[in-house]
Amino acid sequence: MQHLLRVVGRLVVTLALGLPLVACTTSGGNPTPVSSPAASGSAGSPTSTSTAPTTGSDLAGLDPCKLLMPDEVAQLGLPTEPRSDTVTGRRTCFWAKPNANLGIYVDPWRGLADLNANAIRVEARTVGGHQGRLLVKPDGCDFDIAVTEKSSITVSVLAFKDPSEGCSIAERAVAFVEPRLPRG
Repeated sequence: MQHLLRVVGRLVVTLALGLPLVACTTSGGNPTPVSSPAASGSAGSPTSTSTAPTTGSDLAGLDPCKLLMPDEVAQLGLPTEPRSDTVTGRRTCFWAKPNANLGIYVDPWRGLADLNANAIRVEARTVGGHQGRLLVKPDGCDFDIAVTEKSSITVSVLAFKDPSEGCSIAERAVAFVEPRLPRG
């Protein structure tokens, strides 16, 4: 019974915190609302809202666990409960299931040129307003996104059974994460 009450309590808190969020973009210095895909009626698009992007100087305070909403994590086929950690000095958030692990790493002091690009294949990519690169590895994929010249976010997916699944999950996760990143 206590377990059920905890689950229901978490759901209520998640809904209470998630419903009032509104996305904004800047246009000439004045914040303007951005309609969510659900409001614009686009079929097949994610229906979550995003938080307002911050400036590049705020990356040091960015919480990687807030870069994916629970419904987005569920769309990626991962459990919605994240695990927060610090790995090699970077704030990190992990979502794991038996055959895949997704991690988001916030790196406020290293840009793309400073990150290790050790991979089978590296592909330059542009995502929204950010430059990035997809790193194809034997066990999955990393997607590095430049926030500024000296800061970045990495979305890393290890897919234990099918490494190509890792690239698919990483690219879909980046599509959710990028609009919430600071503009450098």
